[in-house]
Amino acid sequence: MKATVKPWLAAQIANIDSVQKCVLNQEADIVVHSWRGILIHVHLVDEVPRPRNMKRMVQEATRTGIGSLFVVDARLLPPDGAVVAPADWLLAIHALTDEKIYTYYLKDGEPRIAQVHLRVTNKSEEREVWYGPDIDVIGQMPFFRVWIKTPILKGDFLVANFAAPAFWHDRDFRNARAAAAEEARRAAREGERVKHEFGYGGSGPAQVFVRQTTALERSYARLGLKPTASCDEVKTAYRRLALQSHPDVSPLPKQEAEERFRELTEAYNFIREQGGCD
Repeated sequence: MKATVKPWLAAQIANIDSVQKCVLNQEADIVVHSWRGILIHVHLVDEVPRPRNMKRMVQEATRTGIGSLFVVDARLLPPDGAVVAPADWLLAIHALTDEKIYTYYLKDGEPRIAQVHLRVTNKSEEREVWYGPDIDVIGQMPFFRVWIKTPILKGDFLVANFAAPAFWHDRDFRNARAAAAEEARRAAREGERVKHEFGYGGSGPAQVFVRQTTALERSYARLGLKPTASCDEVKTAYRRLALQSHPDVSPLPKQEAEERFRELTEAYNFIREQGGCD
């Protein structure tokens, strides 16, 4: 996927008024040259990086007056709605790009750039993963210096981003997300209801109680697990099945693979939301 996204993203950035040109295959995946003589290194992250190597890259670029921007393969990120203790490298990129992570993926075979915010929760080490809207048009690429307090990447660095607004502060976005969460909770409550069926006469039972499967049980079943499965079993099953069914690698027809991948992600998210996996 990276090979598809890189030339597409370079073309998008080259259309920004302040950009003179984009060059591939030099010190970074994309080297951006601005008309003001500014250089920006864009790194497409398609495997989990070592925090120490990330820090060295950003430090060296800053030392030579070059800005850094990281864009992450969506397959490396937790699903929307998950509550996790993010890895150090994710927190570092989150801090470098103004409390969001830019991520790339393919939709109907076409590259897309999206945004992910790691929302602080009541627990100090945990963050709730919020997926924001896609960036349809990259119109700006500001270059500036920022002080990062994240322990793994603490320091003063030159960075760049795509000037996307802080979607998690938008009232309409928050209201829509709250409504979706309430709908999920309502569906879960409906799933807990017990259906009573009454029969009379003969040698059969006078009263039969048929318990409906709950939304949570169906979510576990979708991952091939029982509701007693541990958190590690849930994570392992999701990662294995998601990798098998991802539209980019699945042998299934594309539409079927996308539907399967969506169902798996929804099931995993629901288990996390209901506290089935801490």
